Amino acid sequence: MQVKILGLDETPPDNVIFPQQTHSCNITEVVSGEENLSECDGVWSLDSRAIPLGIKTADCAPIAFFDSKKYGVLHCGWRGLVGGIIENMLSIFDSPETKIFVGPMLPLFEIQKDFCFEAIKKKFGDQFFIEQEKQILFNFESALASLLPPQTQWDGRSTSNEKDLASWRRDQNSERNVMVIYT
Repeated sequence: MQVKILGLDETPPDNVIFPQQTHSCNITEVVSGEENLSECDGVWSLDSRAIPLGIKTADCAPIAFFDSKKYGVLHCGWRGLVGGIIENMLSIFDSPETKIFVGPMLPLFEIQKDFCFEAIKKKFGDQFFIEQEKQILFNFESALASLLPPQTQWDGRSTSNEKDLASWRRDQNSERNVMVIYT
């Protein structure tokens, strides 16, 4: 299994299947490549199908899952996180041999005391909030890590700090990082 993170100047191959990504917690199995992938933030397939799957992110987490029989990828922002997208994918990849890789993301970001704050607090309590100088920061990376197994591999790069990576919070543009997983 190969997981590749494409730079901003790289174009993914034409045959990569991408979901439409709406910050949902929906995951779809790709059998033919003709599936309806609207309202979907995760895709998976069987190794035997050899269909390249991709995800596009700016500051959200691209996460790849694979074992000896299947592989998948998902887009996880705070909405998907509180909606259960990780738990949904872990129910598909429930083998102890499952390998997980988290690509570049924004590990820590400021939030307001609004619906985002309330949704995160409802799921996790106060454990991933940091208050400093009248700001509330959400430790997104730690919240993700609390749901993923300890053997998860992390890219470690912050989209905000790496200028060769897309970051909506830094640049507020439509550029996206691409993660592709394939056999």
